[in-house]
Formats: sequence, structure tokens, C-alpha cells
Amino acid sequence: HWQNQNVFFTLFIGLLVIWFIQARQNALWAKLAGLLAGAVLADALHTDYGAFGVALIVLLYLLRNRKPAQCILGAVCCAWELTAPLAFVPIWFYNGERGRQPRWFFYWFYPVHLLLYSFIGLYVLPALIL
Repeated sequence: HWQNQNVFFTLFIGLLVIWFIQARQNALWAKLAGLLAGAVLADALHTDYGAFGVALIVLLYLLRNRKPAQCILGAVCCAWELTAPLAFVPIWFYNGERGRQPRWFFYWFYPVHLLLYSFIGLYVLPALIL
């Protein structure tokens, strides 16, 4: 189905553009041409977020060593979506170290929350609708 592609296509095109940018050390025009080609490809394939998604991936990559600029510009670029800028708050406070990992929590969390969603969908929502 070529009308809409999921976000993995956007991420893949963004990765290709980053690889292209890394291969072109000093040629600014080539880097811009690679970004433009990726943006056009994302729009042509109707990927999630389209050209904007690819441009945002490249922006966040280019600012990867400047966390304040990355967070502020990323939040500004995503401000059209109400809660998207909030995603940059944990990035701002991330110290580069892995946090505590409860060993068995996620083994239980995933199936239990799916069961909870199915219970809500089968019993709670029909009762609210009727």
C-alpha cells in the first residue's frame, strides 16, 4: 500500500541521509543535496512526518554534541504538536548513564498492560457506550 508508510520508513531515510552527510566531509552543497533528496523521497513515499521528519532527524543528529541547542531547537520544531516538546525534557536531564533496571518488571508489564487494554475494550467501553 503506497499511500501511507509508517515511521520506520522515515527513520530509515533519515539514517540514509545521515550516512550520506558523514561521507561528505566538507562539501556543504552535497550535504544539503542529500538532505533535500531524503526529504523529497520521504514526501514521495508518503512516510509518517514526511520531509519534516527527515529534516528533524538530521537536525537532531547535527546537534548531538550540543544538548541545550538540540533540546531547544527540537522543542521549537515540534511545537506544532501539543505534547511533542515535552519529549525533550528527559533528553535535557539525561546524564549519559544507564538508569536502574528492575529485572523482571518489563517481562510482566507488557503482557499485563495488554490484558488490561483488552479488558477495557471488551467490558468497560461497551458499557460506557450503551
